[in-house]
Amino acid sequence: MITYIGTPILVIDRLILEKFELGDTQKVFDHWISDERVTDNRVSAAHTAVSQTVERVANIVSQYEKEDFCYWAVKLKS
Repeated sequence: MITYIGTPILVIDRLILEKFELGDTQKVFDHWISDERVTDNRVSAAHTAVSQTVERVANIVSQYEKEDFCYWAVKLKS
């Protein structure tokens, strides 16, 4: 049996894994989802406009209400 706990904050030596926030949208666009080299393994293509990323991040954030949903933002501690 699987026990779901949502998306807890995980901290390791150099990284923090935590929930995305709407304020992360520009960083998500700049450093990840607009880069074709990073997104070439995704089902959908790289985003070409921040408005696409706003929609994606908002969708992720709305899912955090569910205990069986986990999706982490990986951030450097520093």
